[in-house]
Amino acid sequence: MAAWYLGDQQIGSGFSITLDTGEGTLFDSPQSYLLTFEIIFLDGGSPILTSTDQARLALARRNISEPAILLIFVASILGLGYLRWRRWWA
Repeated sequence: MAAWYLGDQQIGSGFSITLDTGEGTLFDSPQSYLLTFEIIFLDGGSPILTSTDQARLALARRNISEPAILLIFVASILGLGYLRWRRWWA
C-alpha cells in the first residue's frame, strides 16, 4: 500500500500522483510544498514494514505573453500541415 500526504491529509495513493494546481485546489499559490510518500508493506493484511520519504514540490507562476502563445500555436499548425503534406506526396 502506498499513499501521498500533504501534512496530515492524504492526497493520493499508488506510486505516482497527479495533482491539480490553481485557485480552489490544495496548490493554489506559488510556493514550496513538502509532500510525504509512505509505503506500508503488508504480510497477510498486517503491516510488517513502513517506509516514508519526503519530496519538495515548488510551484512558480510564469506569465507567457499572448504573442508567444500565438507563435507557438501557429508553428504547431504549420508543422502538422507540413507533415500531412509530406505523407500525401510521399
